[in-house]
Amino acid sequence: MRGARRHRALDLASLAGARPQPHRQRLRVRSQHPRGASSLPQSRGADALRALGRRRALRRHPRLLPLELPMTGRLFVIAGVALLAFAWLGPLPSLVSVSFAAHMALHMTVVGIGVPLIAIGIARDYTVRSVNGLVLPIAVSILDLVVVWLWHAPYLHHASRSEPLMLVLEQASFAGVAFLVWVVAFGGAPLAGALTLFFTSMHMTLLGALVGLAGRPIYHGHVHGDLFGLDAIADQQLGGVIMLAVGGVIYLSGGLVLAARALRLKAPT
Repeated sequence: MRGARRHRALDLASLAGARPQPHRQRLRVRSQHPRGASSLPQSRGADALRALGRRRALRRHPRLLPLELPMTGRLFVIAGVALLAFAWLGPLPSLVSVSFAAHMALHMTVVGIGVPLIAIGIARDYTVRSVNGLVLPIAVSILDLVVVWLWHAPYLHHASRSEPLMLVLEQASFAGVAFLVWVVAFGGAPLAGALTLFFTSMHMTLLGALVGLAGRPIYHGHVHGDLFGLDAIADQQLGGVIMLAVGGVIYLSGGLVLAARALRLKAPT
């Protein structure tokens, strides 16, 4: 009976055009191809394609504020925001009307420490490499020069130290142009970024030297020197030193870092 059934099954299989397989062989074939094994390479390929698409979209339409930052970038941004909060909510704004050095300390804390930390943290994902040449770096450098020197002209400087609204506008414009300078420098080609920071360091150093080496008060009526018992000239000189030590040195250091990075990229491997 069993033999007859087996022959009958073989005849039906041959009529259907199928090749019968023993039960053990079918189990072995299934064990060699587990469920979902073929979907793993496909999922990896899809992830790679999505990542490539995001990179291409970022090059075409760079985002100013990426939604995702690595841990180091987050720490930089958090530290920068904390320093800005200390600068704007601490005692410095209340001292700018009586001390040029306090005003300069507020300025340098914003553009020399707080904003650069935020910009560098964001620039790890932000890219401006789609912009050819030095057009954008030169543009932001010139914009920074114009904004900084205009606000240090006697009339606008007096307004920012005597009217709270003008102080807010001054600090916002300082922070905005500084952010552009640093994010373009560290988000673009290293050599172009180095030139951007070198140029910015030069005009900050020049302004700090002019203020610090002046033999008379430049901003009459506001350099009172009430901070730490300094007279007007000493207070003004201290402000110039702060600009040289913080602004000039930090921007120069950032430029040197990018210049070294550019040399490493061009070095033969």
